[in-house]
Amino acid sequence: MYLVKNRIFLVIISIFFFGCSGVEWVPKPRGMNHIELPSHEYQFIQNDSLRYSFEMSKYAKLTSFKDQINKHVIDYGKYGAKIWLTHFPVRNSLDTLDQLIYTTYKLLQKNNVRAEAIGNDTIHGKNGQIATIFYLKGEVPTQFQFYLHDSTTNFVRGALYFETALKNDSLAPIISYVKEDISQMIKTLEWKK
Repeated sequence: MYLVKNRIFLVIISIFFFGCSGVEWVPKPRGMNHIELPSHEYQFIQNDSLRYSFEMSKYAKLTSFKDQINKHVIDYGKYGAKIWLTHFPVRNSLDTLDQLIYTTYKLLQKNNVRAEAIGNDTIHGKNGQIATIFYLKGEVPTQFQFYLHDSTTNFVRGALYFETALKNDSLAPIISYVKEDISQMIKTLEWKK
């Protein structure tokens, strides 16, 4: 009986040591990543390629496209967040303004398939511009979109995108942080003459 127990013990130990050879063990992650975000600090941006100026986060970088002067990106670098901005002239045309707003809603509706909810707010800037902000919940490619205009001359559409495959619940602190920066941008925006 003693000999049988020893053989069973040796077989179990052998399976334990030799049965798992070639398997690479990977530890499980402990949970969501902790994201350290700096306090909000802003700088006033006046760029020759922009038809407007505004306050932007000191921790982001503005990029202009050489071939398209009406498109810009505010890049948050290591956080993977980018705010895409596009300016359109209205030229005192109510039809043009209506078409730009319609196009914005049409682009927003493309997210309806994956969005759990879409909410909106209106913000009035200090210089008469009116901004409509859309909050999208769920696993959508853009969690925040907006447009603002002065009714007669200028129209800007913007959207927040991330260059990462992380789920939105993991990105929630960054989304909240950038939303506050976008709100500051809208409130301080000034059109150029």
